[in-house]
Amino acid sequence: MHATEDCQPDRLSQIQTNWEQVFAACHESRETGGNVSDAQQQLLLRYAGAIYRYLTAVAGSEDVADDLAQEFALRFIRGDFRNARPERGRFRDFVKRSLVNLVIDSHRRKRQQASLDSNDETVWRVDQSIDHFAIFEKGWRADILQKTWQRYFENESERASAEILKLRATHPQLSSSELAKHASSRLSQEFSAESIRQSLVRGRRRFAELLRVEVAHSLGNPSAEEVDQEMSALGLKKYTI
Repeated sequence: MHATEDCQPDRLSQIQTNWEQVFAACHESRETGGNVSDAQQQLLLRYAGAIYRYLTAVAGSEDVADDLAQEFALRFIRGDFRNARPERGRFRDFVKRSLVNLVIDSHRRKRQQASLDSNDETVWRVDQSIDHFAIFEKGWRADILQKTWQRYFENESERASAEILKLRATHPQLSSSELAKHASSRLSQEFSAESIRQSLVRGRRRFAELLRVEVAHSLGNPSAEEVDQEMSALGLKKYTI
């Protein structure tokens, strides 16, 4: 099991905090009948990590990604997502299309502001050869996996099991005996090769359960079949075997 993808946790936390402040300010200033519901805002906050991963990848700069992330939140407040409904498609697809449009619009503005013969290196360029949707999907998958690990480690009674599974994910080449030595040192208790194998069986089963919970949260109120379809689309089924 390889599920250890991470991405600037401090930066991601700051982006989410900024968005929460923007949403709070919107609630304080708007009259009744606003464009964005609390449920939509909370759903978007779940995508903060994937959004930032995508923007950083295509912009190549954390500062540019920060600016674009804030603009994305403002577009959301403006009402760009007011037509997002389950029957009209997955919320993730709305997010994905809106992000790509944001990047294209920003690039167009930057180029218009610069003269044709400008050597200004601050004008970032969109690589036309990259698959923007694939980059977003990769970031979203990484974010779901990261949230799953966080949820697993949050439960004190499951901490040892989570640690052992994480050790296996980061050191897939180790034998059970070698992994037992690492786990014994890390957790300050003795493990045998057999106890490690049993822990890994339980750990993989528990990780799969938590992963399905995270995917379900991202879909709102899905059926079991819809969760399965989403996991297959994101390439997450391998973590449930």
